[in-house]
Amino acid sequence: GGLQAVQGTEGSGDGDASHAEAMAPRLLQVELNTIASSFAALSSSVSSLHRHLALRWPSLRAALWDRRGQPKRLLISDALPPNPAVTVIAEALARAHREYGAPEAAVLFVVQPRERNVVDQAMLSQELFDAHGVQVLYRTLTQVEQFSRLEGPKRRLIIDGVEVSVVYFRAGYGPDDYPSNREWAARLVIERSLAIKCPTAAYQLAGAKKVQQVLASPDQLGRFLSPREADAARQVFAGLWSLSGDDRPGPDATLDETEAAAAMAAAMADPSGFVMKPQREGGGHNLFGEALAAALRQLTRAQRSAYILMQKIEPQATPGLLVRSGEVYRGQTISELGVYSTFLKASSGRVLINRQAGFLVRTKLRGVDEGGVAAGFAVLSSPLATLPPKT
Repeated sequence: GGLQAVQGTEGSGDGDASHAEAMAPRLLQVELNTIASSFAALSSSVSSLHRHLALRWPSLRAALWDRRGQPKRLLISDALPPNPAVTVIAEALARAHREYGAPEAAVLFVVQPRERNVVDQAMLSQELFDAHGVQVLYRTLTQVEQFSRLEGPKRRLIIDGVEVSVVYFRAGYGPDDYPSNREWAARLVIERSLAIKCPTAAYQLAGAKKVQQVLASPDQLGRFLSPREADAARQVFAGLWSLSGDDRPGPDATLDETEAAAAMAAAMADPSGFVMKPQREGGGHNLFGEALAAALRQLTRAQRSAYILMQKIEPQATPGLLVRSGEVYRGQTISELGVYSTFLKASSGRVLINRQAGFLVRTKLRGVDEGGVAAGFAVLSSPLATLPPKT
């Protein structure tokens, strides 16, 4: 998932206090990811790198000191927060492994053929073994279908003779991961097995863009949260609209349908403030600008119902230097903060783990629409915790 900070917009509030509140920066949610949330290990390494550079170079420490309000004593950890993402995620996987109750079993990493993100995965695997003594298997969905079986009445998952305690998906989130029925058969075997899944099929679907859009409506959010919690959650929601309704709703249409039709009309007239998102993960699939407007005009109602329409978030830009593949790019940049979390629930319903698990920052040049790192649009960074200027 991700959050972006935006500057407040002019409102119609009364008095200086209301104006200041309206103009204050706030966080808006980009999306929620429930499968293959990558880069925990690399993000931890980037945070460590930046702290190392701050300790090594006086000029960088001086800049941090200034951004922290020129304190009497600068603590690097205050300016550049430590990132425990790889440690905490490994702890959660190890706890799930222990709860399974078979010490000699292994955690299965489901990966893609010709995997590009192998270093991030290997670092997490190493942390699992070094800190917890847990072995890891790497298999593609095709290999799972070829070499797995379900054993006994409890349907223990066995792959190449090794029992699997936890299945951790780093693949399986896009159509390209299922080129044939064999991969779907592998997913079914995993889903039917005793192994703990990260995530289950149901939990993966809970992270779909459509679910995010539906949950943003007041009547749905209130099913799961108290009125006070629901109001707080709505403060971080950007505009989200369904594209499955009539673009010219009748007089008996609901408020949500009327607002969605108005948003569609606004997006066709001026698409610069919107993004059109399919039920896809991995980056590179969203529609922007004239491509978005053309899609809304040309797609049938059934075709556009596969997408949602979202307010395009415009965060405040800052000058930056980005390094990618040995090349340095200079310009105005915008960043997205991702917050990892871990959740583990026993079959009895008791929650065993529910905690924040570190963070990542993805930074890109302003004007670049997509934000994926693996897809080539952004780079990994780390947050700088500053203090507001003294008045």
